Amino acid sequence: DYYLGGSYEAEGDDPFTPWKQSNTNMPRIPFFFRNYQDIPYQYKDNPDFNYFVAPESVGRVLNDNYVGPGTIPGLDWLEIRRVLSNPISPVAVRGHKIDPTSIKIEDDLLELNGTYMPQNPRVSNFYKGGPQYILDKDYTLEIDTSNLNALVEGEYIVTYTFKNLHNDWDVYTVEQSVLVYDANKANEIYRYEATREFDGQVDISLSVYKNSGTLYYLFSDDANLTIDDIKINPSLNSYELTSVNETLKNLPTNRLKYVYLYTEREDLESELVKIELVNEVIVEIYTVNQLNAMITAFDSIGKYYVLMNDIDISTGRLDQLSTANVFGGVFDGNGYTLKNFSTKTLRGGLFMTINGGMIKNLTLDNIHFDIDSLWQPSSEDPNVMVETKPNDDAGILATYVYESAKFENITIKNSSIKTVKNYAGALLGRVRSGEATYHNIRVMNVDIKATVTAAKYTGGLIGGIEPNTKLYMSDVYVDGLNISHTQSDMIGAVVGRVRSYAEFDRMVLLNVHIIGRHNLGILIGKEDNTTTGVRANHVLADVSFEFQTDASGVYSDYYGYVVGNSDAGKVEVSNYFVVEAPNFTSSKGLNNQTGFVEIDLLDNAWFEENFSDFLDSDLWVLEDNMLVLK
Repeated sequence: DYYLGGSYEAEGDDPFTPWKQSNTNMPRIPFFFRNYQDIPYQYKDNPDFNYFVAPESVGRVLNDNYVGPGTIPGLDWLEIRRVLSNPISPVAVRGHKIDPTSIKIEDDLLELNGTYMPQNPRVSNFYKGGPQYILDKDYTLEIDTSNLNALVEGEYIVTYTFKNLHNDWDVYTVEQSVLVYDANKANEIYRYEATREFDGQVDISLSVYKNSGTLYYLFSDDANLTIDDIKINPSLNSYELTSVNETLKNLPTNRLKYVYLYTEREDLESELVKIELVNEVIVEIYTVNQLNAMITAFDSIGKYYVLMNDIDISTGRLDQLSTANVFGGVFDGNGYTLKNFSTKTLRGGLFMTINGGMIKNLTLDNIHFDIDSLWQPSSEDPNVMVETKPNDDAGILATYVYESAKFENITIKNSSIKTVKNYAGALLGRVRSGEATYHNIRVMNVDIKATVTAAKYTGGLIGGIEPNTKLYMSDVYVDGLNISHTQSDMIGAVVGRVRSYAEFDRMVLLNVHIIGRHNLGILIGKEDNTTTGVRANHVLADVSFEFQTDASGVYSDYYGYVVGNSDAGKVEVSNYFVVEAPNFTSSKGLNNQTGFVEIDLLDNAWFEENFSDFLDSDLWVLEDNMLVLK
């Protein structure tokens, strides 16, 4: 149950929502509606917002609404039965409904005078625990080809109708596009689109009749080019077709407005296609106010922000961020530095959430976050101070990643995070969904400190990654990183807690020190049993450990040169060298390192023999017998 509290009383992810949970010890239990009918949903104090909601959306309505808690009339919570929510046998099915997302019917090409071949897609039950549906036992399929004429060129619609035999109200229809073409004519581009420009690049998807020939494309600001104009343009590009459906990825646009396409096959040229691009809006940043406007913006998608000079943040003010501050554009630091910022806040991160965004070419210097409770005067009585509690997840650069994020050429130095909550790291608190990519990263003279025993899952670089996410890190250089805890666990020099998939390549970790009690590792503190795979190649680590006891004075045995606690056993390493720790006496962690080294004895010959992959890269250089990221 919830009640309406003061504006700074809130629990949960949004400190600005005045609803407070009465019993925070009560777990939140996910469940399914068996009959899949629409659910009447009533807001307690605002009947104007009553409406019907699709059952698959009820969970989001309950969790994410900003109007206030509500009720589902007639729902008896005591009738939520475990036998339905967690089937005790393979034949125990929660309910029946065709899952539309399981049905994949691709558009088709049909050569003139050819024979149409219907598709037989997989059909699944929406409810977890339900088996794959069987045709004519669980559902029927009707295919209507009455509009298709294979004797005449053109585009036609074939209709697939699926009917659930368990529930007669459950009918799902899919329309398939079938294109009838003449193979003796030019290889026409009959379907095409370009993505919105991102980081000065676009993806172009197209469909043609035949999987052979050459595609030609040209970016231009001229809206009226002919195919003869394009042929003689020195910037014309070509691509050999190998499929009838092609996607050309990451094509640089040079900020031009149009792209022209045509094909050539057996001396036959297709019609010319012109796509008008949606270019990024360039936004230049010179001041703290402009920086603040970017990180608090609600419309960053489609924007390319460029830092035009170093900014001393202490000369201005940055607003407190909330989960509503989502960055989906590109922030190009342009080689400049953001410096001198210190704040006490409920979460950590210069940016809050990165969702589909990118940050690159940026240095952060002397940036400090203190994650702790905030106290403010009560709205009812200014003489009474009201506490707003902090939240999990803190990074110097960003707090969360959802869906996708890219970070390239980032330096963080002379900076720190101090927290009383879970999941902290120099780069990021946590990857919540999707995937995050880090490339060309430097971390120097950084402190990560968890000040209470309850604060867990701390990484030197990343706090943690959730199930069904992916993390990619390459070309990472660390020199000077201190991670300290108060009798806590799940601490990794790179990642505190891994619960899915991660890849690490070319990493040098120097002068790293970890203080903690349990599940301590260099690569990962804790590898949960949900982990699907971890690969680490070409790693050199000089990491020292200081072990703490629990409240009873007992030391943990779960620490390792690779992983402190490897539940899933999915971590594979190669060319993984570490400095031997003298206090590793009874380790139960993962210690499948390639070998031990003494940093002072390394020389160019050793690096050439063992780490040629670094030396072959343009990003690394040997200085004073040690690899350094340029």
